[in-house]
Amino acid sequence: MNSKTKIILIAATSFFSILCLLLAFGDSTTSKANESGNVERKIEDLAIDKKQERTKITAKYQIEPDKPVLILYSSQIKNLDLKKLKEDLGEKNVGVDLEKELIHLYMKDQISADGRGTLTFETINQNQTYFEIRDIDHQIMKSEFLNQPIESNTETESKPLNNGLETGELLKNPNSVTTETSPITENDQPSTEPDKGFDGNHANAPGEQINDNEESPLSGWEESKKLKISPVLIKDNPDGPDVYQVIYFGALNYALEKTDVIDSVGGRPVHGIFVAAGNGRKNNITAANHAIITVPPGHDVYETQAEDVDPNGNTWITNTFGDGHINIGDNSVTEKFGSQRNFVTTNLYDYFKSSKDFKSPYMLGPGNEDSDGPDTISLVEEEPFPPRFYMKKNANGTKYPAQRIVFHQMFDNYHIKISITQGFNPDGSLYVRTVFKNVGTMNIPHFTGYTFRDITFMKNHNYGAMEKDNILRSLGGNRGVYATRKAYNGSMELHMDTFDDAPFAWAAQGTKSSYFASTDGLPLWPRKAKGFPWKKNINDNYERPFFNIDDLANASPENEKGLGKKAIANNDNRNWDSGVSMHTMDQPLEIGEKVSMAYAIDVVPISNHPMIELHQKGSFEDPLVLQPNQKELKIDGGWFHFGHPEVNLNYLIKEWDPSQPDKTYTAEEILAENLSMGTKKQTAAEQKVGTRFPWDKTISTEGFAPGKYVIAVVAVDTSKDKLQSTVKQLVFEIPRVATKEPQLEITSPAPHTQSNMFEPTSDILRIKGIWSDMDSESITLSYSFDDENPKKLLDHEKNIPGSVMPWILPEFNIKDINDTKPHKITFMIDDHDSTTEDPTKTFYFARKDGSYQLIAPQEIKFGMHNVPNGKTKTVKPQLFGDLEIRDFRKDNSSPIRVTLKTAEFKSKNNQELDTSVIFDQTHFPAGQKLPFKEVKNIPGEWLTVTDYTKQLEKELKLKLKRPNETSDGTFKSHWVWEACDSIS
Repeated sequence: MNSKTKIILIAATSFFSILCLLLAFGDSTTSKANESGNVERKIEDLAIDKKQERTKITAKYQIEPDKPVLILYSSQIKNLDLKKLKEDLGEKNVGVDLEKELIHLYMKDQISADGRGTLTFETINQNQTYFEIRDIDHQIMKSEFLNQPIESNTETESKPLNNGLETGELLKNPNSVTTETSPITENDQPSTEPDKGFDGNHANAPGEQINDNEESPLSGWEESKKLKISPVLIKDNPDGPDVYQVIYFGALNYALEKTDVIDSVGGRPVHGIFVAAGNGRKNNITAANHAIITVPPGHDVYETQAEDVDPNGNTWITNTFGDGHINIGDNSVTEKFGSQRNFVTTNLYDYFKSSKDFKSPYMLGPGNEDSDGPDTISLVEEEPFPPRFYMKKNANGTKYPAQRIVFHQMFDNYHIKISITQGFNPDGSLYVRTVFKNVGTMNIPHFTGYTFRDITFMKNHNYGAMEKDNILRSLGGNRGVYATRKAYNGSMELHMDTFDDAPFAWAAQGTKSSYFASTDGLPLWPRKAKGFPWKKNINDNYERPFFNIDDLANASPENEKGLGKKAIANNDNRNWDSGVSMHTMDQPLEIGEKVSMAYAIDVVPISNHPMIELHQKGSFEDPLVLQPNQKELKIDGGWFHFGHPEVNLNYLIKEWDPSQPDKTYTAEEILAENLSMGTKKQTAAEQKVGTRFPWDKTISTEGFAPGKYVIAVVAVDTSKDKLQSTVKQLVFEIPRVATKEPQLEITSPAPHTQSNMFEPTSDILRIKGIWSDMDSESITLSYSFDDENPKKLLDHEKNIPGSVMPWILPEFNIKDINDTKPHKITFMIDDHDSTTEDPTKTFYFARKDGSYQLIAPQEIKFGMHNVPNGKTKTVKPQLFGDLEIRDFRKDNSSPIRVTLKTAEFKSKNNQELDTSVIFDQTHFPAGQKLPFKEVKNIPGEWLTVTDYTKQLEKELKLKLKRPNETSDGTFKSHWVWEACDSIS
């Protein structure tokens, strides 16, 4: 009698060890405990000797003698004396990775038989330095912050983190998130990308590149068959719960449960007797969601939600109705759970069932399954265009994660690919960007893309009756809206004007559930009325955000409500609304063309400290440029304070110091200038709900020489404690006065000079600049890459004599530049006047050497097989993902060796199969390593990619024997990939 035995291998964890990258298969993560013996890994004593110019650190440690490896991490690694460390330990025993801020120490000659030894290292200065001493598995044994400044009594001070994983460097401009953020990933893999240390202003945090191709093996995106959360630690609390902000797609409970992507877009599960648990799809994957998870000691951020909440366990705070709802016993809940009210769609349905008015097109929500039109218009499920989910560990040149969902809508030859990307800006805020691309075989004469985002705050997958009704208030200046909830412990701000590809129109009204069809209902039924989201001669219902595609709604200056005012258009008598709706401009979308739409989100915790916002944006990398004869600069912003009725607003203006390009002024430095913007007051009712209030200041710039300047602002309350807000600042530039000869400047990105080259972290350069000319009617701007033939950027572009004029090279692709040599792009301006000299400006850049990266299959499945008791069978695997090494190291680096360590296959009840692995015609018992060939990087190339995928597919087999009396079931194994260079 044959029995079925299902054997599955699943990718789970990843980590570095002795300059080794390890990826593991199995459900369990790497244990923090030492399994090789009874030796406890620890720092027994740490002595800090502060000298006049440097600090000496002496650590007495205990580790296993057979694993003599320590790892130093420092977010200020250049403050450490690496030269002396190599002299003391021997150069071959010290591996330095500046990009990841790690120093790997091979302590074989510095350890006793019982595993004890002493590590000594020094700093080269007395600057602030945070460091960690880690063991071979990157578990932190000791951390210290040297020369730490005296902390003020403010809750918004950043502190060094100690989360047992990679720690981000201290933010230079912490914003309203109020604490330093540090990414952690379930598959912790240190980034190969450097943190550029962007300024903390939205304008300098553009989110992921618009044309970023997730299918490129060099993009950094890794596909996952299962939905997951990507957490960032925002509050490290040694004596209490840690606080994480997490991003995910769909509902939180499904992301925590790692639901399959394709399972998410299936129908609602059956509840009771043949009754579906609500309408629409099981899980709305087009919902770009985020949550706050509070994790007490002894708990984990990845713990799944339960219907009965543990009062001593995790707390989950979400902000969308249905996000995290798991109580399927209540139909009022089940119809909405799965985060059905946040969704993205298009007007493609209008080409199947015409509304006969392209300005008010019909559409389907992506969750629609039973419409009168083809379901593929809603969301394609089947090959070759199933929805796909991607994750990136170090996105946009930062140390923060990002996620992406890609899905398709199609009808006949009309075909739209929709990519939704969300991640963290360098200042800790979030961005959500949706790209709509015509990948069909027909041009689309009228195209609009839509996002509908519900706002409902919930705690532990429930909401209180008094907490669900949100008052959406304006951020002022058509910038967006915010809502405040005590249960959320703060406010959520949606900024609709942050990016160049901001929504064309947006309204503080909406939203339907994702299974809606805009042709349903009758005009007499407002909530089901025909034509959502368009107002069609019906009452001004909250579900009708726009009259037609030309209606800008809250994006129009005519509908500006003012900072802190209710944002609901034409309905000031109602106290609540359900969300925000937005769409792109109506435009033709030809084959291969795309349009994007992005917005930003700030989570502002409730605090006893005042908060201040500065609306103008500009940084060293991308300054705000004034006109040369401009006599004054008007700045404005908002303030609010939950803790006190009065605040004083102060500012500072200084010439920008190129030796400290990222300097953020302190509140004390600002107050010392004694430049006041006055005292502001609020009522007790306004204080209770955190109402925002506007402020503005006109600053004279008369007499300022050309160059960059910094303005910094701070709010300080009038209480006896004089509590301070975080500092917000702006870098602006005064250009030279226009002359008869044209003037040309490159303003962004910085640096870009020959002596201080820009180091790109993506394959696209976006270069901005200005020109001016006193008397010419037009100019022509050209550019040349590495002295190749020039190409025109602007041809006879109109010039306004005497004014500064902006220009931009939006997308310059450097994907094919695979070296670390200096390169240049030279810009040339021609004012068409033979009597004047035409200047040039050159942008210099160079790739930077880094580390190496192991990409391994996230799943290896051996399928389901009939294996009789006592019989043997040899099976081949199915790989989910590629196996390759990406080597960013400098020329002539040590070879990299890849191995795969196998293990036994066990079932849930701990039954075990008798297995061995066959690779390259050699049998390897469970527990042994499979060797791959050593690989070297190619001299002169910035990136060397070695692909092992075909070799693995061809040569890997599993020989299994089923022991007698073994039950049917799923058997799993924990396999470990390892990539090591010669130091190991």
